Amino acid sequence: MKYKFVILFVSILLISMYGNLSIVNAEKTVTTDTCSNPTMSVTIAGQSGFKFNVTEIKVPKDTCVKFTFVNEDSLIHDFTVTGVDSMDTFQIPEVNKGVAKSIVIKTPNVDTTTDFYCSVPGHREQGMEGKLVIGSGGDDANKSSSPGFELLPAFLALFVLLAIPIMKRK
Repeated sequence: MKYKFVILFVSILLISMYGNLSIVNAEKTVTTDTCSNPTMSVTIAGQSGFKFNVTEIKVPKDTCVKFTFVNEDSLIHDFTVTGVDSMDTFQIPEVNKGVAKSIVIKTPNVDTTTDFYCSVPGHREQGMEGKLVIGSGGDDANKSSSPGFELLPAFLALFVLLAIPIMKRK
């Protein structure tokens, strides 16, 4: 009986210390610094065939950048960048053919890589996406380094499974 409580207490303690035991990594939502005087401009075009004119954009870290999206296609498109580090996810909303819209953001002060894409349903799945390389790049901040799970939850589950026979024996 005494061991049941010890095992239960240790399990709860390990789980509470670890915090979120989600099986997949959640997207980070963070705040972004604003800037008003861009020192760099990037122009991206949405083109027919569900593609952008570029598949990779390189920008310096910790820099105020003006992103301009021009829609050259007859379909409506947008330009969305997945947030990373101190930069929120940002979007230039749906743009009609021949229209250009801009947004000014401050890139985070880290070397990293994130995704840009068209969030209109079905467009990203048809290939309308690319990579935004900040600084010298780095690991893709939106990809898990593990195959869909982390090791600590797996070890905790194994610990609990091994503890059950011990608890039943007493």
